[in-house]
Amino acid sequence: MNNNLYRKKLEGNYEDSNASEASPLYNNNDSSRYSGYTTSPIKHQSTAPKDNLQNIYLTPNIIAPSSSNVNLWKPMTESLQTQTIQPSSPVINNSPIDFSNKSSTIITSDEYIPTNPNVYTLCDKNICKIDHKEIPRPLDNLKRFNDENESVTRYNTSEINGPLNNLDSCYIVDDGNASPKFMRTTLYQLPRFSDSLENCHIQFAIIVQPFAPTAVGQEVPLIDINESLGVSDPDRQYLIRCKNCGAYINSFVLSKSENAGKICNLCGTHYILNDHEKEVLDKLCNETYHNPRILCGSVDYLAPPSYHSRKTKMINTEQQTMNGMSMLSLSANEPSSNNFGGSPTRSIQSVKSSMTEPIMHDILSNHKNKAPSHILIIDCNKTSKSLNLKSTVLQGIKYCLSQGDINNFEQLELCIITYTNNIQFYTYKHGFKNVLIVSDDEPFIPCPLDDIFVSIGYNKIEDIFSYLDGICNFDATGDNTKECGAAAMQLAVHILAERGTSGTVTVFYANPPNISSETHGTNSFDSEIKKFYNGIVLQCYESNIAIDAYFCLPSEMLVNFASNTYLSIQTGGKFKIYSKFDYRRDYVSLYQEIYRNLTMQYAYGCELRLRCNKGLFVKDMLCPQTIPKAIVDKYTLKIPRISPDCSIAFVMGMDDIPEGRNAVYVQCACLHLNTAGKTCVRVHTLELSVTTSTNKVYKYSDVESIINIYMRTLAYNLLRFKRSIRINVLNEMVEILSAYRRLCVASTPANQLILPDSLKLLPPFCMAAFKLIALYNDTELTHIKSVLYRSLSWGVSQTMYIFPKLYSLGRDYNFIEDNVKFELVPTSGEYVYSDGMYLLDNGSEILLYFGIHVSLNVLKKLFGPNFNNSNWMDAIFINKHNDSILWADAEIGKSELAGKIQNCIDLLRKHDKSEYFKQLRVIAPKTRGEEIFKTFLIEDSYKLEPSYMNFLCDIHAKIHSMIDHNR
Repeated sequence: MNNNLYRKKLEGNYEDSNASEASPLYNNNDSSRYSGYTTSPIKHQSTAPKDNLQNIYLTPNIIAPSSSNVNLWKPMTESLQTQTIQPSSPVINNSPIDFSNKSSTIITSDEYIPTNPNVYTLCDKNICKIDHKEIPRPLDNLKRFNDENESVTRYNTSEINGPLNNLDSCYIVDDGNASPKFMRTTLYQLPRFSDSLENCHIQFAIIVQPFAPTAVGQEVPLIDINESLGVSDPDRQYLIRCKNCGAYINSFVLSKSENAGKICNLCGTHYILNDHEKEVLDKLCNETYHNPRILCGSVDYLAPPSYHSRKTKMINTEQQTMNGMSMLSLSANEPSSNNFGGSPTRSIQSVKSSMTEPIMHDILSNHKNKAPSHILIIDCNKTSKSLNLKSTVLQGIKYCLSQGDINNFEQLELCIITYTNNIQFYTYKHGFKNVLIVSDDEPFIPCPLDDIFVSIGYNKIEDIFSYLDGICNFDATGDNTKECGAAAMQLAVHILAERGTSGTVTVFYANPPNISSETHGTNSFDSEIKKFYNGIVLQCYESNIAIDAYFCLPSEMLVNFASNTYLSIQTGGKFKIYSKFDYRRDYVSLYQEIYRNLTMQYAYGCELRLRCNKGLFVKDMLCPQTIPKAIVDKYTLKIPRISPDCSIAFVMGMDDIPEGRNAVYVQCACLHLNTAGKTCVRVHTLELSVTTSTNKVYKYSDVESIINIYMRTLAYNLLRFKRSIRINVLNEMVEILSAYRRLCVASTPANQLILPDSLKLLPPFCMAAFKLIALYNDTELTHIKSVLYRSLSWGVSQTMYIFPKLYSLGRDYNFIEDNVKFELVPTSGEYVYSDGMYLLDNGSEILLYFGIHVSLNVLKKLFGPNFNNSNWMDAIFINKHNDSILWADAEIGKSELAGKIQNCIDLLRKHDKSEYFKQLRVIAPKTRGEEIFKTFLIEDSYKLEPSYMNFLCDIHAKIHSMIDHNR
């Protein structure tokens, strides 16, 4: 079978000599205008027609931060008019794809034939007989999301359902089985015999996302045994568990017997409840709830005192001399001093040994079950000042605190540290404010710990804002040739350890930490640096501390991912890299990150264990942590923090399941400290049906979970062992599809590629994963590297974004009349025309691309009348309100076209499943940004990776070869 597809170029000159006449903006001799692509924050006001669909948004009134001022960010609720969008989504036809004649030059009826001979596409047209609508691709649900008459699907977890589509709008009812938001598996019906599983070639794995975010009304119920009994005796606060395997009581155990004798649904052990346990069980089962809490598949139990007894090794608490510290008195209530932001009196007090006495005073007080704390560290060196980083971060904190009721932050305790060549602490106690400067030669804790923490819930919001303003206006001095970010981070970890609280240390870098001058900026992970980091990681594990890192870099410098992300990955933290950071465009994303960190329901001090039926066993655990302290065994993981968007995968094996057993069970239990300061045990219990039908095994397989496992395996082997297992994953996929054809549809014609309905998206997602691996090896794109590192802990919903979605907004003749089409098109340069505009959602950001033949008048409608300035990026940034780069503000000239496009962007963000705010980046033609845009056109070929159509042809040939070989 000939796999080569005939290609035919569109008529026209690809090197358009008349481009400057079509749009005076583009001067091929002036490359400085296109040095990068620009970004924009979200737009909060729309100018769509009144007869369109009404939507309510809760959004902040955001103004760009200034280096000289810190403004209060007030919340704003607006009723936005959103255009009712009717996209023409590709419909995946379940009929087989015919590959018998691919060389035909037939053009489908919906192809656009440009009238302008100069219009071209980003890549050559691949003309073939197969309609692109027949090729399986991820569906677009935005039309259904925007339908006000859409009915929400009810998903009962106890029923035998197929896999839950992450894009579906559904209401999940927990009636005994764990929700698929918390536990997903590649197979929802297991074959009874292990040989059948091997013949299907589908990898059996379970993905646990123990703290996945839930919708309102679907929260995991919390059970307090003492509260249920109406007592307060700690000795009676213990949980009912199997005496043999330790499994927690669940709805499937309760269904075995109604008396005091119970049979564990995991190990089959029969055990007798004592009087107290029977009393607890009776109380919980007789609750007046519609469904008693203990009968739910996912439950939080308040842990008894014996569960949260922690033996934390503190750092050395001996008194230290303070020769390396100076103190600036900057309180307005003290004489001869000014406020933080003024010109402080430079009478620096030498701190004598008399200050050693109060250092440990009240520091080691009892913090049992105290809510986690947050420490924010900000780089204040010369590079940071040029980026306005400190002001932007502090503005983000004010924005966060101004959202909603301040009582929501009642338990939040915050500490802010800045650094140059020394470390600056800011005390706040009894109305007095001081700056304590500590040398990084021998860093130490300079004062009682409570003095540098601000309790948000116990102070007036005005006082907190004044405190933040003072930090913002204080000009840290020092020799900027040396940085001490690593020392500041290490000291922050020690502070939380000494305080006896769990928490998060968040570091904002303007430059990567300079630990070793010999290895700074290289791609190696120096052994001395790793030894230093391992010491910090060990302290984090002993004290349940996570480290988040944000690299706000002034240029596209190469980042040593291995070393700079090591602390975040090993401690359960997160990292994000901003290349060419500009506060005018990146502040909204940074604000959202700060808001998430301070408000997200993290779980600290986690010990997670998976238990399963006899006959099931864990072959391997897939998680980003690699140190022995984290991976106790294949069933158990210990980690300082688990975030709601983090998941752990277990690759499973099985023996034959005995006759008479129609279901198997898996239970995940995680001991943790929640953000309210309560130690709890979260328990998820999953029931899986057993079948003897091979058709049902394929029918109830979950392609999203399979891709999640493949992506983890590919990334893990590449990042840790520097090896590619692409051929292994490709062969496994071919074996799955050939086994389906051989076992289920053996009589189908040979010239058709047959894909089971449940696995029809397996080829496109595998192709997307292979392209990411190839891009990682051949490019230095920060986004690609970040995706691979984050994929090690992705939830299933996030994995779906490895296949970007491309939306056409229309072409130039549409925009003249302010019309916007907004339809999903194949993610290929064949469908990107030089007179059109497109939105591309890659899971991390939204790219707005406009072709070189889009008229200047249309661009002025989007970006304002100053768009033809020489520095058009700045013209975009300095919009009056900067809510969006799009020119849709009523006060400065309405643009219906900009309003409609902004509605499309808002719709993508509104129904985003990744839980991250997506920035808008504008991509201009004939720039480096256009080359970056092309890397996300996943259906095009890239070096040795074929195009999507050729990839399907190759799979088809391999399937037939494998079938012929097995005959």
